Amino acid sequence: MKYIILFIGTPYMDGNYTNMEAMYEALHRHRERFPNLRIEWAQVPPSFVLSEDIFWADHKLTLKAENTVPV
Repeated sequence: MKYIILFIGTPYMDGNYTNMEAMYEALHRHRERFPNLRIEWAQVPPSFVLSEDIFWADHKLTLKAENTVPV
């Protein structure tokens, strides 16, 4: 299985982690970086493909803007 990190309320995610410990470390960094966003993890099948249009790093400015909006 693989793991992904979801930025809830947005179409963006981080992922393709095969190691749960590495995923948790990334999850913690994302939560520190974006404290006003709800960020969760999920397990996905090995065939899951994280496309560039939803990869979080390509949308940092949008996520930063979302982070400033009170939840």
